[in-house]
Amino acid sequence: MQYFILKFFIMIVGIEALTELVVKSEFFSPLRNFFLNKKSKKLYGFINNILQCPYCFSVWAALIVICMSYNSYSIFILYVLFVHRLANVCHNIFDKLYY
Repeated sequence: MQYFILKFFIMIVGIEALTELVVKSEFFSPLRNFFLNKKSKKLYGFINNILQCPYCFSVWAALIVICMSYNSYSIFILYVLFVHRLANVCHNIFDKLYY
């Protein structure tokens, strides 16, 4: 039961990290711009709306993360997302403490 709760918490943080990376980071801006420029077509417009909206994308991120959690190789990526997000939280706390 404790393992399930820990894995569930890691999945939640991983979903949030994946959502932030895709929707707001510069790394994925070429992908977002690609669909933004072609949003006149219905499918591209739908994908553009998903990539621009954190609430919309988090549903798809949850599907991706849940699928990743059943594969022992891809769970490594989930742990990387988890550690990445915790490191960002620590940076934010330390910035507020020192500045």
